[in-house]
Order: sequence, then C-alpha cells, then structure tokens
Amino acid sequence: MFSQKIVYTKIFVCFLVLVLSCFCLGGLKCHYSDDDDDDSTHNVNTPNRPTGQTTAQVNQAVQFQTGGSFCSSGEDVEYRFDFGDSEQSGWSKNTTQNHTYKNAGTFKVSAQARCSVSLVTSSWSDNFNITINTRLDLVSIWKDQKEDLWTVGKQGEWKIFSSGKTTKEQRISEADLYGIWGTEKKVYSCGANGTILCYENDKWQKEQTPTLENLYRISGMNANLIAVGEKGTILHSSGKTWHKAVSHTQEALYGIWIHQENSIFVVGAKGSILYYDGVSWKKWETKNTEDLYAIWGTDYNHVWAVGQKGILLYFDGVSWSKIPCPYTSDWKAVYGINAMEIYAGSNDGSLVLLKQNHIESIDSRQGHTIEALVCMDGYRKIYCIDNSLKLNEFSIK
Repeated sequence: MFSQKIVYTKIFVCFLVLVLSCFCLGGLKCHYSDDDDDDSTHNVNTPNRPTGQTTAQVNQAVQFQTGGSFCSSGEDVEYRFDFGDSEQSGWSKNTTQNHTYKNAGTFKVSAQARCSVSLVTSSWSDNFNITINTRLDLVSIWKDQKEDLWTVGKQGEWKIFSSGKTTKEQRISEADLYGIWGTEKKVYSCGANGTILCYENDKWQKEQTPTLENLYRISGMNANLIAVGEKGTILHSSGKTWHKAVSHTQEALYGIWIHQENSIFVVGAKGSILYYDGVSWKKWETKNTEDLYAIWGTDYNHVWAVGQKGILLYFDGVSWSKIPCPYTSDWKAVYGINAMEIYAGSNDGSLVLLKQNHIESIDSRQGHTIEALVCMDGYRKIYCIDNSLKLNEFSIK
C-alpha cells in the first residue's frame, strides 16, 4: 500500500512538471527576476518643453528644439513635434525640427519622445507658444542721394537700409504700400485704396487723392509726380494737388519709367503699354497679351519691359520686339546701370542680364520672389528685396 502511494506521488509530480513545462514552452513566464524585460518598468521620460523664437511671420521657416529624454532600457530615443496647427513632424533622432505656418495666430508647440526599438512613447511635453503674424513683405525700393535704400511693403511697413543694415523701421500706414520714390527733400509712397504718403521734415503725412483704387507705382521728375494703379488709374501732381489723367484703358497699371517730363512710359495688365508725349496718354499696340510688371530704360531708344510667363520686351525707339527667353517664370523687376547692363529679377529668384536679343543668367535664389531691384555702380552690387523683410545682395563682375 505504501509503495502504491509512492508510485501515485511520482506520477503526479511528473504530470505537474509536464504541465508547467508546456506553459513555459508556450511563451508564459515561469519565473521573474530583476533582469527580466518587463514593459511595466520600460519607459521613456517626457522631453523638455520645446524652445524657439516666440514670434514669426506667415510662410517663414521656424526652428524648434527639444531634448532631455532617455529610454530606461538604454536604447536610442526619437522625437516628434506637434506644431499646434493640426500638423506633426515625423519621428526623428534629431532634437530640432523646422516648420512653416501658413496662417497667422498663436500656436501651442509640444514634443513627444519614444524608444527607437520598442516604440514605447513618453507623455507630451509642456506647451511652447509662438505667435505668427501676417507677413510684411517688402515690395518696392528706392535709392537716395546718399545711396541709402528706402523700402516699403505690406501693412504700411517702411524700412531704410544703410550699407546693408536696417537703420530705420516703422509702420507708417494701415494700408499696404506698393511703391516708393523721392527727391533730395521729399519721399513719396503709394498703396492700397488710393493711399499716397509724403515724407518731409522727418515725418510722413497722408495726401489727399481723387481715387480709392490701389496705386502700385509712383515716380517723378523735378516737381512732376506720377502714380499708377488699378483700372487704368493715372494720377499727376505738380507738388500740391493730385489730379486724374485720362489713360484710355481700364487695365491695371504696374510700372513707370520717366524718360523726360514729356516722355513717360507705363506698363500694366494684358500687355498694356502707355506713353505720355507731354500732351496726352496714348496706348501702344503690341502682339503681347501677358501682364507687364516693370519697365526701365536709359533713353528713348533703349527701353526694357518685363512681365508674366517669361515675357521680355525691348523698345528701340521705333517698335517693340520680344527678347527670346528660356524662362517661364514671372519677371517682377527690371533696373540698370547703363545700356549694356540691364538686370531683371523673377518670382523664382532668378537674376539675369538683359541684352537686345538674348539674356545671360547671373544668379538664382530659389524660394524667393524678387520684387524690386536697385544697382550700385560704384560698389558693383545689385540689391533686391524679395518676399521677406530682408535686403539681398548680388555681386556683379
């Protein structure tokens, strides 16, 4: 009887060992120790609150930085950012990420970390706030007698650059400003809703105008001033009162070049070219129907106009001809040093030298729209403003 119990006991022990072995082979843990990998103790700590600039503008690249996270198992850590505008970055071992906001507002930026092997994630960090403002693009430039560069742009932005550095900056109007030109004593700027401002005795004052149409360019010679804009608007002033002129067009007018007081060229939408002979405005008919944005010349026999879809035109004093151009971008600006050195800038950042029958590439700044150009003969440099608040410099040979 006793031996029978021993047999049963041995059978039970063997059965128990077999069952436990099956469980272990099935992937269940049969025992635990401090060295076992347990997800309950595997963690990644929360990253630091992101840092970066606190203000920026729409379409301006902004860089954020975080860090400070570790994986409890010693593996590498990856980070991602939530930019607060419904967009997140991808996971990366880099602790910095760039982002561009498309809309104005205040956004909460946070960061998260994870183990690069197990993908265990941390909690999200505390928020970092950034305020995005509407972009204050500079769109027009004028060089004074001291070779300081005056610029104006969106939301009434006004800046003066001296030797490439900002010396004055102020918001001088609620309206967007599109053009600037001046003399030794006065500087004028034009813009949205018929706005014309005059700078004299260290202050800007608004002038009365007979229009509410947007004015895109302003220029002058001696005491005579010309401003052009929407719906064929042309304004003239001898320094006191602005009057409307009859333009014989309803197309928007974008550019002015004054050869003499009785010889003025204006260009605009749908290939519009107007000419003032001292008595009245006349429309020049050409085969071009693309918008023309800017015009410049050295004399009546050497005039260049530039515009939409790579259009480049040259006037020899008798007729307009098209300059062959391999570019399809929009030419936004034209300016020269002399008849042999005329430069044009485009909305894709291309800068070219214009000849009578061809062009030569000078430089390219991809991602930038060259809005206006000015040349410095003594320094052999070209300065341009683009879709930013910066002054860009091109060196020329």
